[in-house]
Amino acid sequence: LTNALELVTDDLNGERGITNIAVDPDYLTNGHVWVFYTPLLAPARNRLSRFTRVGSALQNEQVE
Repeated sequence: LTNALELVTDDLNGERGITNIAVDPDYLTNGHVWVFYTPLLAPARNRLSRFTRVGSALQNEQVE
């Protein structure tokens, strides 16, 4: 993947930022990668997002 986490603009203050990255068990079929992070939005809240591999990039963020 060429831009794996360029899509995630995270907050690095305190204990924020990218906390966890997980590859979906069916990644070879669905191309999903899960990222748990704190985005640069007010108020600061953690976010679980699913990205989908499209070619060699992660796109289509779905916030859970």
